[in-house]
Amino acid sequence: MKTGAGAFYLAACAMMGLLVQFPAPVECAEDSCGKSFVDQGTTFDLSPLKLPGGYYKVRNQDVGFENYTYVFNVCGNTAEIPGSGPTGRGDKCLNTTIWQGDTDFMWNPAPAYQIARHDDLCWRMAEDYSNSNIEWSLLEPEDPSRGVVMKYKGGNLCNHESDSQRRYLEIAFPCADDIMNIPDKEVIEEVKDCQYELIVPSIYGCPTECGVKDRQLCNNKGICRYDRTEKASRCFCSKGWEGDACGAETAKSKKSGNGPLTILIIVCVFLTCVIAGISVVWLKIRGLRLDPQAYATLSGGSQQQQEEL
Repeated sequence: MKTGAGAFYLAACAMMGLLVQFPAPVECAEDSCGKSFVDQGTTFDLSPLKLPGGYYKVRNQDVGFENYTYVFNVCGNTAEIPGSGPTGRGDKCLNTTIWQGDTDFMWNPAPAYQIARHDDLCWRMAEDYSNSNIEWSLLEPEDPSRGVVMKYKGGNLCNHESDSQRRYLEIAFPCADDIMNIPDKEVIEEVKDCQYELIVPSIYGCPTECGVKDRQLCNNKGICRYDRTEKASRCFCSKGWEGDACGAETAKSKKSGNGPLTILIIVCVFLTCVIAGISVVWLKIRGLRLDPQAYATLSGGSQQQQEEL
């Protein structure tokens, strides 16, 4: 997203203080990380989630024999090769191999690692990011606005029994009006052997066609959805709002916006006139009470008229 990207990056770096290490950065093959689904008129840009000087860290929630830590970056390799083992200082991530074997050595930088927390074990979950071995897909093909999925492929071989199966990490980014969420407490799941999925709701999982204003998706004056008529994702704005980010009031709304003020003025003028009229009548009645002669004249005049009749 164009709006709030810089602010998000600074906030993300601050929030990752305990989870992220900051050595000298490793240069990526590309500075951007976007995907355009031309036929669906929908584009995504995950670049603001990239950490040029660190990495994200999440853990699985299984309670089995071996729990793992997953270290990764978005749109690039991790800034350094992480440590392994219970202390996090082991060197098994320097050269990774097949499970319980001494083949399939991998030593290049990688965007994702799987690290054992009990034993000193480590595997790469993808090959070097610069090789562009990334697979993109829509989170919900029937509604492209719902989010995007990025799959890192080409990690270490899973085991000797399945020599063709390599580890991979699939990260889903559902569209969510949350500019501050970063991968930290999300749960990673092993859906099949050596196949891992992570879900990270984020505003950067929303199509760039759905604008952001004041750090809110569609200015909080609409919703991001897919327009089947136009065959493109966009903001569907609430009544009275328009624009890519629902950031502008419609001309009719501005005109009608003066209506309540006009009515209020008319009501105030009417009430003023009513109060003024009541005040005049009250003053006349009060004058009659304070002037007995005037009251007698009125009374006498009434008696004389009666005698003449």
